This record gives sequence, structure tokens and C-alpha cells, in this order.
Amino acid sequence: MKRLNRILSLALAAMMALTLLTGCGGKVTERAMEKAYGDYLRGQMGKPDMKVTYDVSPAVFEKIDADFRANKAQWFNGTYLASYNAGEYFYNSSAAGVVMLKDALEEYKNSVSVQFYAAKMPESAGNAITQAAYVTHCSRGGVSVYSNPSPDWTGVKVAVHRVQDGGDTYCYIIVIYEK
Repeated sequence: MKRLNRILSLALAAMMALTLLTGCGGKVTERAMEKAYGDYLRGQMGKPDMKVTYDVSPAVFEKIDADFRANKAQWFNGTYLASYNAGEYFYNSSAAGVVMLKDALEEYKNSVSVQFYAAKMPESAGNAITQAAYVTHCSRGGVSVYSNPSPDWTGVKVAVHRVQDGGDTYCYIIVIYEK
């Protein structure tokens, strides 16, 4: 019975959270996506008090944006981030896209883990958590930029950035697990 009460409580809390995120209309901001994804990570990791910050260096975005503009055709394989098949732009640690990410995110190389996700956004992308979920889904698990496995991580930095290219919107998410 106690277990059923917990499940029902979690379901009710999730439903209440979703009602807060829906029906607001207008464009979903990058900050709203960051906060929604941070809340998602707290729940996934079972750390409701985990520190989540949103302060990734602007220089990171400049480097990644420049590469995106120069190599956009190589970034995606259809709808998905080009990270799944051998030879793709983000396939492994020696692939050109991963080398670029390592350079752009070098100041975070001593973090526990640095993950990168990206997607071309559909015209009707929904609320903040739906958009964040769409980006992570289209990234097939994301790109592991740096990994220093440690059970001692205590916080996460989340950064969301959008790039307009003609009539298309692209979005990427950087997640940095910190000690």
C-alpha cells in the first residue's frame, strides 16, 4: 500500500508539473528548457536537492556556432545527430565534430562528464520539457565529449542554445556533471 501511495504521489506531482508547463503559449525560452531539463535530471538521478546551474561560458557557444555554420550539412543524418554510423561527424573521439567539441569545451575537461545533444527543431515543438526531450532523443544518447567517471559528482551545468538558419531552428544542449 505504501508503494502504491508513492507511485500515485509521483504521478500526481508529474501531472501538476506538466500543467504548469503547458498552455502558456508563445515561444519557449532557452532558460525554460534549461530549467525543465535540470528538473528532469534531478528526478532521473534521484537527487531532488542536486545543484543545477546554467552558466556555461559564452565562448563555448561562439565556437560551436561557428562550426555549425561551416559544417551544418555534416552535423545531421536526416533527423538525427550524425553520431551513430562510422565516419559520421560526431561518431567517435577522433571524429571532426568531437574534436571541435573538445576544443570548445576544454575549460570543462576535468568535469565528471560533458555531454552534447543537438537537433533541428520541428515547427511545433511543444513546451520546454518536450523540446528538451526531442533534442536528447534526436541525439541518440548524445556525444560524450569528456568523461572522468566518478560517483562523487554533486551538481550539473545545463546550457541550451538555439541557432536560426534561414527558416530553420536548431537547438543544442550541453550537460556538464561536476564534482
